[in-house]
Amino acid sequence: MTEKLIVIPARIGSKRFPKKMLFKIQGKTLIEWTIEAAKKTTGAEVYVATDDDEIAKKAKKTNIKYMLTPKNISSGTERVSYLVDEIGFNGKIINWQGDEPLVEPNHINKLFDLLDSYDVVTLATPYKGDLKNINRVKANINTKMEAVDFSRNDFFINSSGTSPSGKEFKKRQNWDTCWEHVGIYGYRSSALKKWTSAKVSQREKKEKLEQLTALEIGLKIGVQVINTAPIGINTIEDVKKIKKLTLPD
Repeated sequence: MTEKLIVIPARIGSKRFPKKMLFKIQGKTLIEWTIEAAKKTTGAEVYVATDDDEIAKKAKKTNIKYMLTPKNISSGTERVSYLVDEIGFNGKIINWQGDEPLVEPNHINKLFDLLDSYDVVTLATPYKGDLKNINRVKANINTKMEAVDFSRNDFFINSSGTSPSGKEFKKRQNWDTCWEHVGIYGYRSSALKKWTSAKVSQREKKEKLEQLTALEIGLKIGVQVINTAPIGINTIEDVKKIKKLTLPD
């Protein structure tokens, strides 16, 4: 088995966009577009982890492996972990969410390389737009390009690069230090097991950001910066933003 694995977690339930994985965009379902993008990475085996038979059929149609996972799994990370445990994989893993067909395969290749130095890796991009938007996650990144905090709220990153607290929370003026988190994760298999075995932190429960538990249990998160965030398909309005879906090289 390869030392690099891409798992695409794809559940059928979605409150904002019901059955979006099976929604057709320019002749293909969303999950098929994401699979085709994932297959463009270098030297990685691709799996779909899903709770739905129809999604599994689409994966089979594209000639990749898939696994039906329990419906009560609550997060993409847990779905990835379930599959990894079932197949006994030990190596580098990328969690490529099924609603992210426009992530560049080259960025995924860089995340695989970054896992030589970190437990967990992820993507971030310079933040543009309204900082009060709680649907866009802000990342606090230190000078070593390590994530030290995440929040749905705007926070001030102080000069030492440490996490803000108390009176340090204020309106940010320096746009150069404002980062938006792009929710693609990579893990070493040992780090993934530690993460999913841990008790969910209070901050994760409050902000509904699973990566806060990873930080609390001491996992080091390296960050690969990209120029712009790819369009993720969370609502039907997001589909309308894509005039023509052309997969990145």
